[in-house]
Order: sequence, then C-alpha cells, then structure tokens
Amino acid sequence: IDHHTVPEELPAALALVNPKLADSEYGSEPAAVGVAYKVVHDLYAQMGQPYDPNPHRALVALGTVCDLAPMVGENRDLVRLGLEAMQQTQRPGLLALAKVASIKLAEANADTFGWVLGPRLNAAGRMSHARVALELMLTKDAGEAARLAQELDDLNRERRETTLQAMADLGEQLSPADLAAPLIVAASSSISSGIVGLAASRLAGDHHRPAIVMQVDEDEARGSCRSIPAFDVTALLRRHADLFRRFGGHRAAAGFSLDAARVPELRERLIADAAERIQPEDLVAAIEVEVELPLGEVDRRMLQWLGLLGPHGIGNPTPVFMARGVEVVQSRAVGADGSHLQLVLREGAISWRGISFGNAEWAVPVGQRADVVYTFKRDDFRGDGALQLEVMDLRPALAE
Repeated sequence: IDHHTVPEELPAALALVNPKLADSEYGSEPAAVGVAYKVVHDLYAQMGQPYDPNPHRALVALGTVCDLAPMVGENRDLVRLGLEAMQQTQRPGLLALAKVASIKLAEANADTFGWVLGPRLNAAGRMSHARVALELMLTKDAGEAARLAQELDDLNRERRETTLQAMADLGEQLSPADLAAPLIVAASSSISSGIVGLAASRLAGDHHRPAIVMQVDEDEARGSCRSIPAFDVTALLRRHADLFRRFGGHRAAAGFSLDAARVPELRERLIADAAERIQPEDLVAAIEVEVELPLGEVDRRMLQWLGLLGPHGIGNPTPVFMARGVEVVQSRAVGADGSHLQLVLREGAISWRGISFGNAEWAVPVGQRADVVYTFKRDDFRGDGALQLEVMDLRPALAE
C-alpha cells in the first residue's frame, strides 16, 4: 500500500495498491493513509461486514494534511469529514496529545494538524521510534496515553533544538554561491538522519529553491529532498537513477541513499541538471494575491463564504488579499525569542489584530500607513480563538 511514484521494478507482492500504478484509473492523489482507508473499506465489503468509518476519519484527515497530499477533490472531503470527527473524538491518544499541546480539539482546523499534532507524532520516528506514536493512537488507557503524549512532546522539543543546531551548522558550511545555485546540496556527518527532511524543507523555504540535505557516514549517505512548485524533484532523481542504492518520493519531496563516495558526483550532476531546467523566475519568491480587499469591506457574511472554501492546503491554498494605506495602530515584537511581529491595523472605524511570524524586523512606526498582504487566521495562542490577520508582507504605503 503506497502513494509514491511507482518504480520501474515492482516488488513481488501478492497485491499492490497504489493510485499511481500505470493501469490505475483512480483520479485522485491520496496520501498513504487515504489508500489504507480505501483498502479497509474494501476488505469489510468483501467480507460482507458493516464498517463504521467514524473512528478512523480523524486519523485519515490528520495523515492527509501531514503528508502534504493535494487538498482537492476527495482529499478535501476526507479532511473536512475528519475535522468534524476530530472535534468530537474520544480517542485517548488524541485527547492526551491535545492536552500536552495546550489546544482544544473542539476548535481544531487543518493548521492544528499540520503545525501542532503532526510535528509531535512525527517526532517519534525522527528522534526515537515511530512505535511511540503508534502506541499512543492504539491505547485505550488514559494514563498510558498521557505518558506517551508527554514523551512525544519531549521528543518534539528535542527535535526543534536539534533542527536549530543543524541549521546553524549548515549555515556555516554553505557559501553564498552554494545558496545561490539553482539547487542547494548539503552533506554532513553530524546531522541526524531523522531531521534531514526538516533541514531541506527549511533551506528550500528560506531560499526558494529545491534543496537536498544528506547525512553521511563512512559508507552511505542518506538524503532528503524538498522542492518548489516549478520543479519535480523525484523526476530529477529518476534521471540519475544510476547514482542511488534506492530512492523514491513525489513531486515536492523525495528521499534516497547512495554510496558516500559518490556524494561529490551527485552534487555536480544534480546541480547541472537543475540549472538546465529551472528558469530564473522560478527562483524568485513571490506571493500570489487573489484580489485587493480593503479591511473596511470585510464583514461577517464574507468571512462565512470564505470559510466554505476550506480546508486549505496544497492545490487549494488559503486565499491571500491586499489592503492599501491601512494605519498602523500598534507594532511590537513578540514571542519567546522576540521574532514575531504583532500589529493592530485600522482602516476607518475598522480595526484588526495581526501577526507576522518571524518578521519582527519589519516593525513599522505607529501612526504610519502601510500596504499589507494578508490572510485570515485563528489566534491559537490567546485562548479565545478569535480571527486575526496573518500578515505575509507589508511596506510603507505608496503615495497615490
């Protein structure tokens, strides 16, 4: 059961279930959890047994979001139904995980899956063993669930610290020329194989270009790739399949292993390949704005209509808007390390709270007017879940 790109040589299995098989007529791209969900449905039907999907729907939605499956078609329906199931779940593991993360499942959304629950579950496989997360999902004992959830929370904290250290090490290793290449390639013997994917994702996001990070030991290098929308990273690996012991993935993310001695060859060949196929404009970070929407025109009815467009994710991004000439009423750095920018923006009689993550250096003088690019986001940190603006970009207002 899988959802990744199918290799040329198929495994000798009794049955293969993958929507990407050459003769498949399945029109969607589910995550592996979505494929497993379909198999469960079919097994019950073939055995003539009734199947209640509700206990599984929250898990299917969680896996679909965290595996970055396209949020369109059937996947979007699965996540929408799973959100409803998550808000009502009585599964001890999910309740315990929400408690250690200080969130309310009754107010869960797709961001809760991707940024709160998912990282804690994934920390098990990255820092210890995935069995910890599995046991949490399977246990029916509240006390055991609390213990396992705390273990995952501790592992996630360790994962964050390890990732920060790895990024600092890579920052010292990579030259300006390395970071300006069409493909960033980094290899280190000190980085953990459990976080190479996180490091690659950070590099790709920070520099808006595909990135590969490898953990290298004496004999083998194990790498993880993250890409940008314009470039299929698994197709890149396929064009150089002779390099690898094994590889696999999909358009946006992939993994591989190869002989450590071939790392320099990999770097040279893959960067040259990317240079031929990636256009300069593909490497320019850009925010696609749907439409200009003055803050004074936002009302309850509009927000209700916008809410119907979700859940959002790959293939169905959150709508992004622009407002010109809004007044900055408050502007200050917040967060444990002071890296975020908290704002209050006003247009006429309408005021909105706003947050811009990791952009404290953007601080705008109070009283100044600014043009802002924004979307709407629930405030998960104050406890009231109020709607606020997530400010994605801003500048001093241009004179008309």
